[in-house]
Amino acid sequence: MDRSAFTNSVTPAQHEAIRAWWQAFAEAEGRLDDLFSGRNRDFDVVGFMFTHLHAISPALAWEFGPPLAGRNHRLVVTPENRRDLRPLVQALLKAAPAASRFEFHPYRPAQPIEQAEHSMRGRCGWENIAAIGYAITPGQFNMFNLCFFLPFDGDENELTGKALILTETLLGEERLDKWVGTIDIKPKASASCDKGRPIADLHADFEARIAAARAGLVPYREMVESEATRWSLFEFKPRILSDYAARNDIFSSPAVDANLTRATIEGASFFYSERFSRDETFLYLKMDGSADDVDSEIFPDRGAIEDAIHDALKSAHLGTTIGGGTGRRYSYVDIAVTDLNAAIPLIQSTLRAGRLTKRSWLLFQDSDLQAEWIGIYEDSPGPPAPPPDEIESSASRSDTPLPDRRPAQSAENEPEPPTRHWVSQGAERK
Repeated sequence: MDRSAFTNSVTPAQHEAIRAWWQAFAEAEGRLDDLFSGRNRDFDVVGFMFTHLHAISPALAWEFGPPLAGRNHRLVVTPENRRDLRPLVQALLKAAPAASRFEFHPYRPAQPIEQAEHSMRGRCGWENIAAIGYAITPGQFNMFNLCFFLPFDGDENELTGKALILTETLLGEERLDKWVGTIDIKPKASASCDKGRPIADLHADFEARIAAARAGLVPYREMVESEATRWSLFEFKPRILSDYAARNDIFSSPAVDANLTRATIEGASFFYSERFSRDETFLYLKMDGSADDVDSEIFPDRGAIEDAIHDALKSAHLGTTIGGGTGRRYSYVDIAVTDLNAAIPLIQSTLRAGRLTKRSWLLFQDSDLQAEWIGIYEDSPGPPAPPPDEIESSASRSDTPLPDRRPAQSAENEPEPPTRHWVSQGAERK
């Protein structure tokens, strides 16, 4: 599913910077290939990336490494904890050249245990990570919590930060972002009798748990039709403000699944559809009940709007409505769709036929798309945006900042074995 068609947060200046980046990359590709193939070390890769990639956004981190799919090398470009910049990375990689000696990825990949040993030694100074044990337990909102049993002691905050890096190294950045809940540590001094499972089993174990969890998910289009489904009613007490971003004014919300609704509200900053459905993406309709053109609507109330969307999606086998809400100013309809590219135009045409106010929008629940919106009309104005100080960019489930991710390997760090190469840089160049 190509989500880039629904990305509007990427500015024209950034699109131009993306074009300039790929032009510069094409001109430098031969020298980069020589550098990582060991034929010529005379190239300032850090300076090149700082000049050209950071012109798109200084918040982008990067990493060169061995290939995953058969080409000569790989380049990872990631916004790390800045989930709001995921659409920018998607736009960047969508413009990548098809013919290249490099393959391009938006997340740091998982590493096999042997390579992870080397990486953790270089990044954290940890030796013999094979002696670490782990345990996995169910977490909030369909995530999994991790606990590491460490064979050594140290400062608890420092150890926790390094355990986060270990998690990313062994599971990959995408699994860390989307599926990992809390990360706990049990240092040697805790005298825990439980030593957990061998760390070498973590990746396969975690993947198996995700597969089992997803296999047990019931499609929401089936859930809403089942007589056994028990609906819930959520009530809130929103503050009185001049305007409201997202769903911040909602005070009443019927929902088909209490866990899903709680996840989109309490866990909004790390919500991902794939934890709740195998093939559905969750979005919502937001409508301004105080708009000047609201009196021209054919729909008598929110229930009629919800029914119209439900009937259209059901007839086309594209999804369903799964609840909604009433706010101080806005009304909402929660939606699950199986194909964004087909469902969104259908929803738009259905609502236009009912003369819904132009101040109405489709917005996304997934945390990396929460800055995106689609107007029901081509000339719909933008929805209210949160103040800059309310935009979250937390990196971990406990809302603690992500430890500084400095180069895993660079000219200044311990070199990789001859069979591998690895150069990376965090978001800021020191």
